[in-house]
Amino acid sequence: MATGFEPTLRYLQQKTGDKALGQKIFDEALALFNQRVEEGKLAVKPGAEKLLSFLQEKGIKSYITSSSDMEKINFNLSHNDLRQYFAGIVTGEDVKNNKPAPDIYLHALDIAKVNKNEAVIFEDAPNGVESGLNAGIDVVLVPDQVMPSEEITKKVTVVKTLADANSII
Repeated sequence: MATGFEPTLRYLQQKTGDKALGQKIFDEALALFNQRVEEGKLAVKPGAEKLLSFLQEKGIKSYITSSSDMEKINFNLSHNDLRQYFAGIVTGEDVKNNKPAPDIYLHALDIAKVNKNEAVIFEDAPNGVESGLNAGIDVVLVPDQVMPSEEITKKVTVVKTLADANSII
């Protein structure tokens, strides 16, 4: 959902109408996700390493900007070989307002010491796309499980996979 864990938990509790059931679903889903990551059953998005390598070769810094917390990001990074491609990580913990507010991307710009017209965001979640647009930064959408509205997709570049992103950079 690209909103962080607390809003996701609240969403599940609201949808089920039962705080305990919402918490149980959240906990079980997170445990299953972690198990799949540990077992290597959740693959990196197709084209991710190729794109990150290309950007690194061109001297273009890449940052992770995630609604998640640092512990979860480090856990995920510990089970793939992508950490070396990132100049830094900005999490939902680093900003007052998480996605879809623009805070996380504006903070990343400050850290990277670049302005909006020198950056591009690769996003897969509707809240992340809105966050990038709210920050005034160009967004490339790589659709995942939930596609943003047609109104939002008209404002961004859409590619099927990260492998297709090399052609637009």
